[in-house]
Amino acid sequence: MNTQLTELNTKLEDSKKQITNLQDANKLLQEDKSKLEEEKHSLENEKNELTTKVEELEKTSTTSSTTTSSSSQTQNSSSSASSAKSSSSGTTVSTNDNSQSYTVYITNTGKKYHSASCSYLKNSKIAISLSDAKAKGYTACSKCNP
Repeated sequence: MNTQLTELNTKLEDSKKQITNLQDANKLLQEDKSKLEEEKHSLENEKNELTTKVEELEKTSTTSSTTTSSSSQTQNSSSSASSAKSSSSGTTVSTNDNSQSYTVYITNTGKKYHSASCSYLKNSKIAISLSDAKAKGYTACSKCNP
C-alpha cells in the first residue's frame, strides 16, 4: 500500500510538471499568435495603401496618355495655324499657346483652378499654367471664372 501511494505521488508530480510545461508552451504560442496577428494587420494596411497608389497611378497614366494624345493633336493643329500666320518680321504667332500659358492658381485639396484674387484661395495658393491645370483634371472656379 505504501508503494502504491509513492507511485501515485510520483505520477501526480510528473503530471503537474507536464501541466506547467504545457502552460508555458501555450503562453509562448499565444504571444507568437499575437505578434503574427499584428504583422498580418500591418501587412493588410500596407497592401491597401499600395493598392490605392496603384489605382491612382493607373488613373494618372490614363489621364496622361489621353492628355498627351490630345496635346499632340493640339500642337499639330497649332503648328499648322502658326505657320500660316506669320508677321512681316518672320516670327510666328500662336494664339492657342497664349491662352494655355496663362497662370491660374490651385489649392492643396480642391479640384478647381482660380484667378489670383479669388477668395477661395485663403488657405493655399499654388501657381500653375492653365494648360497644366486642365491636363491634371482641374476645372474653372464658378466664382472667379478665370
